[in-house]
Amino acid sequence: MQLRKWAGALILVTSGFLGITRSAAPLVGQTATPIVYLAPIEGVIDLGIAPFVQRVINEATGKGADAVILEINTFGGRVDGAVIIRDALLTARVKTVAFVNRRAISAGALITLAAETIAMSDGATIGAAAPVQIGQPGGPAQPVEEKTLSYVRKEFRANAESRKRPPLIAEAMVDADVAIPDIIEKGKLLTLTTEEALKYEVADFRAQNIEELLERLNLQGAEIRRMSETGIAGILGIGTLLGGLSMSLVGAGATWNVILTAASRVVFSLLFALIASLFFLRFLPRMRFGRKLILVDTELPADAGYASAPESDRQWLHKRGKTISALRPAGIAEIDGERIDVVSDGEFINPGENIVVTRIDGNRIVVRHQRTTERIQT
Repeated sequence: MQLRKWAGALILVTSGFLGITRSAAPLVGQTATPIVYLAPIEGVIDLGIAPFVQRVINEATGKGADAVILEINTFGGRVDGAVIIRDALLTARVKTVAFVNRRAISAGALITLAAETIAMSDGATIGAAAPVQIGQPGGPAQPVEEKTLSYVRKEFRANAESRKRPPLIAEAMVDADVAIPDIIEKGKLLTLTTEEALKYEVADFRAQNIEELLERLNLQGAEIRRMSETGIAGILGIGTLLGGLSMSLVGAGATWNVILTAASRVVFSLLFALIASLFFLRFLPRMRFGRKLILVDTELPADAGYASAPESDRQWLHKRGKTISALRPAGIAEIDGERIDVVSDGEFINPGENIVVTRIDGNRIVVRHQRTTERIQT
């Protein structure tokens, strides 16, 4: 009798296990949707971008993502910031892809070469990574010491060696003394186009957009999680500054009441200064004293010899082009194959950015960033 009870229990357990296995069997054949993290590397590379990239890699690793794609379009920036990103890419436990769209210059080249896979769009460039140091305000950049040049050159070489790319080509992007037969002569820095990067095995393949890139990576239909930088570090910085100002008003051994009193004084003082500034900005131009300090009369009447914009300038209205130099706010842009002087409509625009002529203001051709114009229109 006891044997029958044990046999019956064994049959029930086995049946239940088979039932669970049978119900779970359809899940085995199903394929989970791939997950891809997409992060932009745009504008000037600084120390703020480095923790952003590290955060993206950490989150992608924790979520079991299939790849992290860095869409790169930069003229470079700080070497130390790029080195931090480079180290994060080399030690990442998730597949990393650098998509050069449209340029990876200077520090951007160092980041690109650290990725596991490199893709470039048509018309893209990579290289020109000689380190320089900022000179006097308004003056040109100055060359660095040999020690710094040697370090950056070897960083590029180590990048290439770790990713099985031509190390000499990587060095030639940094040091003009590196010559490669039939590629670059001594005294010239190396910059590669998409075709050249593919030919010399610096890039792995070309792609025109993210969809084509995913197809080449066998990640069609992937869930794309677009990442962006947060305001968190800025908020923490403001809090730290306020805390530092507050603590500077108290001495050692201060109680919480004293600290809170000091903090309230700091906050009140800042608010008062802000309100007072807004008041003066609003009413100072109307005061007799204020009119002597600021430019009020900005009219350019015709009877004084001023003329409106020539009719030839009207041809640029609403046309699109690219900036040749940075607009801070004035600079040079190329529109319809011609280089013309333009002025930004209140925003800083980097070289190589898409712009739109929004209006002709007197003898000035005023432009906006294409993204800004599209956002306003929508």
